[in-house]
Amino acid sequence: MRGSEIELDLSEMNVWIPDEKQSGTMKINALASGTISLGAELRKQMSEKLGNEWKVAFYATGDMKILALHPDAQGAFKYLKNGRKKFRNYVEGLRRKGYKIPASYQVEWNEKLQSWVGILQEVAECPKLIKGRRKNEK
Repeated sequence: MRGSEIELDLSEMNVWIPDEKQSGTMKINALASGTISLGAELRKQMSEKLGNEWKVAFYATGDMKILALHPDAQGAFKYLKNGRKKFRNYVEGLRRKGYKIPASYQVEWNEKLQSWVGILQEVAECPKLIKGRRKNEK
């Protein structure tokens, strides 16, 4: 049978929608290298709001599940256009709290706070390779 010969009713079929592109999401990632990385869409929005001066104050709740980047000309964090900044203390803090690294925060602009606010997303640990196979494979 060939595709040109099949009769189908599309209304009886499932519609699949592709996953959202990673680059199109507002994310902050804490990486094993000790780097905090800003997603492409967040960097775009920061450029629109902050121009060329990406200075922010970095806040987090005690449990580290919520963070906020507040535009601040006196802020200790100056991000480059690549959106990466070494912040080993923060990444180690996440590890000490028992969170898996890489850790990912979904971010949205909070108009009331005039800040980008991120909520930690629980993610599974990346599988480790053992002799060419993933550790969690059977």
